[in-house]
Amino acid sequence: MLLLAQGVAQAALQPYTSEGANLVYSTGQDLTWTADANLFKTQCDAEGGTAPNICPELIVEIIAAGSPVTHTGTVSYPSPHDVLATEFNQTDGGMTWFAAQAWVAYLNDIAYGGATNWRLWEADPADTNCSLNFVPGGGFPTQYYGFGCTGTELGYLYYEEGGATPRDSAGPPMSTLTPLSVFANLQDFAYWSGTEYAPNPGDAWLFNADFGNQDDYYKGYQLYGWAVRPGQVAPDPQPIPTMSVWGLGLLSLLLLAFGRARLR
Repeated sequence: MLLLAQGVAQAALQPYTSEGANLVYSTGQDLTWTADANLFKTQCDAEGGTAPNICPELIVEIIAAGSPVTHTGTVSYPSPHDVLATEFNQTDGGMTWFAAQAWVAYLNDIAYGGATNWRLWEADPADTNCSLNFVPGGGFPTQYYGFGCTGTELGYLYYEEGGATPRDSAGPPMSTLTPLSVFANLQDFAYWSGTEYAPNPGDAWLFNADFGNQDDYYKGYQLYGWAVRPGQVAPDPQPIPTMSVWGLGLLSLLLLAFGRARLR
């Protein structure tokens, strides 16, 4: 039992439940991820509507919880931005960057998994581990992108905890990485980060889970959302396993032998 407990403690990715929600704790990043990598789609399907309007009530609740979205406004996307129902793809779970921000606010509103500090994962445009970079000018620092971006939270999950190789060109789809099988509904497409692209804040950083690269794209495009929160929330208490008759008998014999040894 002690060896089993030590093995769990050393695991890089630890699945657990909290308030009935399936979560995964990353010891390497001290982050908790939702175990469902397309959780919005799962929540949407639970409403049971007919495509393409599968979960209108859920979307109303998400917009009420998280709209409008305040961000670094642009001509194309002024701030604050009012999230519209059309920004959610109820068929496959995709959503705009704004809709993803509203959805995360909804998770906090319902205290998903007993936590109220969910957010989109963060990118790191200053990550020198990335394979590519350029200087955008205008007083902005060098921007790093491409493959091997382990400073990005999702990049770290893909490379360091998922074990993806290579790191200087296209890697395997995230869904094929055995260590990441603790997650459900991994999408081999791009996931929005919560990090805006500073040289052009009409864009935000993304991570392409199909190839393993960090890049930016315009916020109005529909990608996937994946929520994280710092640390680990309190796991649900685990039931004490009942001991079989055989186990009780063995325990009795061990106790009897121990008692006799003490009498000698």
